[in-house]
Amino acid sequence: MATSRTYKATQTPLPRKLHFASSDKVIELVERAGGFPDQDARLMVNQGIEMGRGGMFMNLTTEQYARLKTV
Repeated sequence: MATSRTYKATQTPLPRKLHFASSDKVIELVERAGGFPDQDARLMVNQGIEMGRGGMFMNLTTEQYARLKTV
């Protein structure tokens, strides 16, 4: 059973860095993770894609975070 609590550790790096071959995959990841909260967020992601760099923070449940650590 999943819990709705989010993991409270802030800015914990993932066990590995992800590199995407296309901007469509980046947009898909954002949409699968809850989408853009506002137009400014969408513009910032597009700007990062155009520059070829950037990062993001994800809100994970405790279970999601635990699964990431086993990857």
